[in-house]
Amino acid sequence: MENAREGIAITQDGQIKYANPKLAQSGGYTVAELMAISFIDLVHPEDRELTIQNALIRVSEEQSENRYAFRVIHKQGHIVWVETNSIMVDWEGHPATLSFMTDITERKKAAEELKQSFERYRDLFEH
Repeated sequence: MENAREGIAITQDGQIKYANPKLAQSGGYTVAELMAISFIDLVHPEDRELTIQNALIRVSEEQSENRYAFRVIHKQGHIVWVETNSIMVDWEGHPATLSFMTDITERKKAAEELKQSFERYRDLFEH
C-alpha cells in the first residue's frame, strides 16, 4: 500500500486513520498532516453532502454507489478531482471505510475543454 500508484485511505468516524504517501502527495500534505485533519474538511464544500450521504449509506450496510467522483481542496488551495472506490472494512475492531482514490483532474480538464470546443464550433456553425 505504501508504494501504490493511487491514494489509499482508511477512514473511521470521519477521521483518517491511515493514508499512504500517494494520497498525501496528491493533496500536498504529509501523511501526519492528513491524519490530523477530518476527512470531510478536505472535501470541496459543494461535494460534502454527496460524500457524507455515500458514507452514511455504506455504514448502514445498504447498497451504495462505491465509485464516484468528487473534489478535494489541495493544501495550496486549488481543486483536485478524485474518483474513489470504497468498501467497508474492519479496522482495529471497528467499522471503517477503505478508499482507493485516483486523481482525475486532468481527465476532468480535458472533458471540459472538449465541451467548450464543441460549444464554440456549434456556435460558429449555427451563426
